[in-house]
Amino acid sequence: MPFLPLRIPPGISRPGTKYDARGRWYDANLVRWYEGNLQPVGGWEPLVLTDETPVQGDGPVRGMIAWRDLAGFPVLVFGTYKGIWAFREDLIVDITPAEFVEGFKDADLVSGQYGSGAYGAGFYGEGVAGSGVLTEATSWQLDTFGQVLVAVAHGDGRLLWWTDPTSTTDPLVEIPNAPSDNVGVVVTPERFVVAIGAGGDGRLVAWSDQEDPTTWTPDVANQAGDFPLTTPGTLMAGRRSRQETLLWTDVDLWAMRFIGGTLVYSFQQLGSACGVVSRHAMAVVDGRAFWMGERQFFRYDGTVRPIPCDVAEHVFGSINRTQASKITCFPRSQFSEVVWHYPSAGSLENDRYVTYNYRDDYWSIGELERTSGVDDTAFRFPIAADAQGRIYRHEVPNGSYEAPDGNPLIPYAESGPIEVGAGDRVMMVRGIVPDVNTLGGVQGELFASTFPVQSEVSQGPFPLANPTSVRLTGRQVRLRVEGSDDWRVGTMRLDVVGGGRR
Repeated sequence: MPFLPLRIPPGISRPGTKYDARGRWYDANLVRWYEGNLQPVGGWEPLVLTDETPVQGDGPVRGMIAWRDLAGFPVLVFGTYKGIWAFREDLIVDITPAEFVEGFKDADLVSGQYGSGAYGAGFYGEGVAGSGVLTEATSWQLDTFGQVLVAVAHGDGRLLWWTDPTSTTDPLVEIPNAPSDNVGVVVTPERFVVAIGAGGDGRLVAWSDQEDPTTWTPDVANQAGDFPLTTPGTLMAGRRSRQETLLWTDVDLWAMRFIGGTLVYSFQQLGSACGVVSRHAMAVVDGRAFWMGERQFFRYDGTVRPIPCDVAEHVFGSINRTQASKITCFPRSQFSEVVWHYPSAGSLENDRYVTYNYRDDYWSIGELERTSGVDDTAFRFPIAADAQGRIYRHEVPNGSYEAPDGNPLIPYAESGPIEVGAGDRVMMVRGIVPDVNTLGGVQGELFASTFPVQSEVSQGPFPLANPTSVRLTGRQVRLRVEGSDDWRVGTMRLDVVGGGRR
């Protein structure tokens, strides 16, 4: 059986998932499937000023937005638990509103302490987590009303705006007459500013008059109004889509649709038991919405549906639930991808990611520290921040793959086990025949074992040539490829001779 194809279908998953992994890439880091090839994601480089000063916030960034102002300049705004900053034309401006009180860097679960929770519940001084009170990490909800920025910091609650993105001195100020104690803000396609969780009511949606964010009291002369959702959950966030505004709670999804007249808006529950896990765990791209729930992923494209996920056990089995409020999501529309960054069980910050390609319907996973990000709609490249507040340009050709500690990260992929027949034959691998795109920058390492529980024997790593001579024997083999420069791997082949059944 010479030249057994090592196929790379659109699917990257973890070992242990319930499907036939023969010939399939099952583990990857900083690698994506794109245009028929498995290749590294673009590298990154710091966003810096002309004098090489890095653009950086004070603490982890939890909320970011980018747009172009009327003069055509890209504007980037990013908020932390200490304040909020704007970057425009090689200048960083502190636009933190007056009387802003420093929030929470980390989430905290308080349970069992004196005066908190049920009397006598749990161990003294500890209590039970299920009856505790969770304080979220401070994050910002940001949107644009034309070129005007509107913002709400969770825990601050004021509905703020920044009316002049060219200003180097003006901070965010409270919108006159707007409700207080809000959890979020969104601007509808019809140009109404919407306060989410208005006035401290976790189910109340309130909106200003059309084109007038300063008029909030309903009257026959305006279109301001409010509506309490009939939901058992509490509002988390809102995002505008093409013809409707989507409102997420922690248990369901609602659509806010403009109908005019005295009611102005109608509200429809689109799905139940599909709540979002955090205030930034959703993205709307290409007219579709994608979000992470407590135990699965969802999409909305006219109908709410769970997204089958090969890596669900790996992702949801390793999340730090106390820090789940830090989970963030943003699209990479150039590659038809949506990326979630989340904290693993042993981390206080987002140190892992999971990516869904909604065009080819596959998942990939990896390790990377990012706390917030935006697509390349305003800047040439996508923008993202790490836990120190450093801002990076992503998908940069020939950019670096650097970990927070400064050590390089090597993009890699490992195939699933490849067997001859039903795994009842011994196979001898005599060579690897890579496709032409792998030559020059890729190393390969081959692993073989006679039994699934047996320790593997490896050969390599070695530079891939055409062909590459190897000598390994076993019932199953798998291949690992990695490279530090730009590289691509298409359909590879193994030169295999099948042995007997023994």
